[in-house]
Amino acid sequence: MGAIKMEVDSPPKTNNRGNADAPIDLTTSDDDSDKENDRIHPGLTWMRYDPRNPEHYRLDIPEHDHMTSSARYIRYVFDGEETILEGCDGKQTPIYRKALHACSADTRPNLRDDKLIRDDHLHVFHPQAALKELVDRHIHAINDPGVTAEVVRFRSQTTRHATFSARLKSLEEDIRMNDDALFETRRCLIHARLPTRIFNNIYSEPPVLRSWLWTPTDYLFLSI
Repeated sequence: MGAIKMEVDSPPKTNNRGNADAPIDLTTSDDDSDKENDRIHPGLTWMRYDPRNPEHYRLDIPEHDHMTSSARYIRYVFDGEETILEGCDGKQTPIYRKALHACSADTRPNLRDDKLIRDDHLHVFHPQAALKELVDRHIHAINDPGVTAEVVRFRSQTTRHATFSARLKSLEEDIRMNDDALFETRRCLIHARLPTRIFNNIYSEPPVLRSWLWTPTDYLFLSI
């Protein structure tokens, strides 16, 4: 997903280091000791991007002639569900952002061999999983903000799916009850022969001449 230019206010600093329901705080790993007084550094919540640091995710920002370059400073912003990677080149420069996603591993995921750990068995990340606390500790030990972001996203979407499914089940029951009532109403109308009675009355009455100019409705009745 490409970076999207967006001016934003500085969010409150996230500081949560043992819970996979929030992103790992990496905003204090920069070596700059006086960020507030630095003429270029954008502030305390930002890190100077280091491509050698596996905890830093690259954010490309547009340059001239359709070229891109990595943002000089990055930060992770968490809004309660979504984790955003933001980047800029310094103070008073545009801020670019995109959703933070985990990097793909170097090897292909195991989707078939049941003798090994299946990478598509994601039930261990379920928000109500029995091993949630144990899994969270090991997610924290990996210390990868992209991995943490994906787990938080997976749990939020799983919870939302359950909510939508319950809502859909209730809606389907409402539709079934309404269809039963509609079926009974249709039956009553049919056995009352209401269409026959209505149109027999319509056909038996000649059009009323309101003036020498008939209306389109009068022509419609005569043509039936």
